[in-house]
Order: sequence, then structure tokens, then C-alpha cells
Amino acid sequence: MSILDVITPHVCREYTVKCPACDTENVFPRLKPDIYSARETEPDGHPHNVRWRAEVEFPQWLTPLNYFWAICKNCYFTGQIDDTEFRTWKKTERKFRSQFREGALSTISDSATQQHGVARQLGTSIPSDDIFGTMLVQFYLGVFSECLKKRPVPGSLARFYLRIAWIYRDEEKLYSEFSQTSVIRDLCEEITTEWYKSLPTDDSLPVRPQLAIDEISAQRTALAYFEWNYSQLQSNALEDTLRLTTLIAEIGYRIYELSGAEEDFTKGMSFFSGVMSKSMGIINDKSIVGGAVNRAKEVLEKAGERGRELRVLQKKW
Repeated sequence: MSILDVITPHVCREYTVKCPACDTENVFPRLKPDIYSARETEPDGHPHNVRWRAEVEFPQWLTPLNYFWAICKNCYFTGQIDDTEFRTWKKTERKFRSQFREGALSTISDSATQQHGVARQLGTSIPSDDIFGTMLVQFYLGVFSECLKKRPVPGSLARFYLRIAWIYRDEEKLYSEFSQTSVIRDLCEEITTEWYKSLPTDDSLPVRPQLAIDEISAQRTALAYFEWNYSQLQSNALEDTLRLTTLIAEIGYRIYELSGAEEDFTKGMSFFSGVMSKSMGIINDKSIVGGAVNRAKEVLEKAGERGRELRVLQKKW
């Protein structure tokens, strides 16, 4: 019995979900409400520490990302376990299935039956005791399943790649006992050609989803999708817009922190300038009052501060 097998009943509830691709019945763990809290988060949302609210000993490497996905044990179709639409897809079967490209679900099911396909390669090539590799594989399976849709959700792909970046960032801190012997990078390079062949062609995507093998490549992909998400944003909520533009700026900051490239500095500065301009627009709009204005003032001050920090970082490079 693995450590996860011991801990999971203390922090999760079980949900039985039939796979929408192959109809296999699966039992998935889902975290209980308020079972953890994230502490000391970095500017791009990455938590430094997670506090679990359960009377059991937790390994350092266990985070909520271990329970992010629901992966079919037969065909490796993957959904977000927190996604109500996925968990209850049988109730709205026609609507749910209509999201996917014609034949996409049957193809992934047939590939499992014939024991081939990129999803199967990802799902079977990493041993379960390689926590580092397993988590990355789960996210790539999630990306692959999202791309089977007629219109992949930009915000979802952006969040997936941002979390892939976090996993790589934590490689030494949380996963060093696994990553030193993990074959995940070799696997990604080995199946890259098959990955791109298997992904549906979609000219609406700003970049093709990739099998990132380090934090900076995952961050660049996340940034492309968050910018795409912003361009598609239909919400009129001012705080949603500010939150997204701030996150985009912070990802730009992190990319420059990793690369030191002048073009990344210029792009990062433009992001923070955009956040400040957006904030000033809200502050100066007399039709907007109350909390939104106060929030914009806070964002304006923080964006100015982070822009100055970026200039200091440039001098260090």
C-alpha cells in the first residue's frame, strides 16, 4: 500500500464516474472542502506551503495537485475532478459530448483497446512511485483531453500549464528524491512527434500545446494562453479583469527572472504598464465607486512596485 493510499481516505471523498470516452466505471478521490490551506503564495499564485487539516502525517511532496485530475484507468481520458460538468456528464450527455470533435472520444477509446496511442504511452510509461513524473503525465493527459474539444477553453489550458510550471519549480524542493531517476523528460522527448500528430489541428490556438520539460517553457505556454484568455474575456467584472492582467504581468516577471532576455524584460514592463493603465482607468472613472476603486488603487501601487523590482532585476542580469 502506497503513502497516497493511506492518506487519501483522510482528505478525500470518492466519486464514481463513468468515462465519457470508453464507458469504463472509475472511482476517483476528490479533496474534501477546506481540507487544506495554501500559505505564503508567490506572485503567480504558486504556494510555498500547504497546511493540511487532517490527523495524519503528510509527506513534503503532497500538494493539492496530486488530486487535480480524474484519469480513466482504461483509456486515459482525463477530466478535472472539481469540474461538476465532468463528474455529472451523464445527466447532460448530449450537451457534454457535443463539446468534442467528431470521433475524438471514440478514437481515444479505440486506441486503448488496441493498446496504442499517445494517451496510453503517457499513462503507462511512468512508474507510480515516481511522484514527479506521474504528476506531469497527469497534467499532459489533461491538456490532451482538453484539446479534443472543438473549442478548447483558453483559461483551462493556461491554468494547466501554469501548474506544470509550478511542478518544475518545486523539482528540487519537493520532488528531488523522484526527479533524479525519473524518465519523464526522456519520455516527453521520445513521444513529441506522436504528441503533435495526435493533437487535433486548431488554428485558433495561439501556440500548439507542448510537452514542456522545464519551468520556463511551461511558463511561456501558460502566458500565451492567458493572453488568449484575456482577449476572449467576456466578463465585465472589473476585479476579474484586474486579476487576470496582474497574473499575466507576474508570469512575465517570472519568465524574465528565468531567462534574463531583453525581450522578456521589455514584455514584462509592458505588462505592468498595462496593469497600471487599467487601474488608473478604473480610479478615474467617476461612474465606478466603492470596493472596485479601492482594489484598483491597491493594484496600481503593487504594479508600480513590481515594475521597479523588475528594473532592479535587469541590472543584476
